[in-house]
Amino acid sequence: MTTQTVNESPLVDIAKPTMTSPVSGLVYRSPLTVSGVAGIGPGPGTAEYEAAFYEPYQLVKNTVPSDKRISFNHNAAPGPKRLDIRTGYRIGNDQSWSDWQSIGWFYVLTPPRTDTA
Repeated sequence: MTTQTVNESPLVDIAKPTMTSPVSGLVYRSPLTVSGVAGIGPGPGTAEYEAAFYEPYQLVKNTVPSDKRISFNHNAAPGPKRLDIRTGYRIGNDQSWSDWQSIGWFYVLTPPRTDTA
């Protein structure tokens, strides 16, 4: 097994993402739609985001498309949830991230929908 060292370095100054959903204090059904705009534009390397869900903790990582829109569905169990999200660039083993954008607490009403064949 090979391990790779990742260096956190200030490659570029990155703004926090601007999120439109979910909104703190509101109630949602699962799957939860997470959407917003990354705080980054064209730049070096690969643009990425990390979304950290709490209760229970789950980390979602993905690349940011060229239109800077962050949009994905997340199956969430019922109950109170918190979401923090950040965006960044990765160039080889170097990476630079924005500060975390805290969405705050919101509530999920229904269990995730499962498809049965």
